[in-house]
Amino acid sequence: MMGRKKEKGQHRDKAFLWAIRGLLQIQSRWADWMERKTQNISPRTWAVLLAGFVVISAGFNTWLIWHSLSGREQQEVSVTPVQKTGHITRPGSETLDSLVKDSLFRKE
Repeated sequence: MMGRKKEKGQHRDKAFLWAIRGLLQIQSRWADWMERKTQNISPRTWAVLLAGFVVISAGFNTWLIWHSLSGREQQEVSVTPVQKTGHITRPGSETLDSLVKDSLFRKE
């Protein structure tokens, strides 16, 4: 019996290692492809692209913050009070209560 568990564990470990190797190979191929595609971009162009990305991101985040705090539009989410339903405050059916108690405490 111990042998079967060990075999299952070994198969699972082999499958896990196979999956990890596959993912690492995919990552390596992707990195090589990206390196080939971007090797002709100059450092100045990288700086311009980075600055553009930062300006666009900061502008969008500033707009989101301003839009959420301005309150000019109607709120998308509304808060409604929670109300108790009527059956919570009324006592339950005695027949139903006795059936539940009998089924819970019945010894078999």
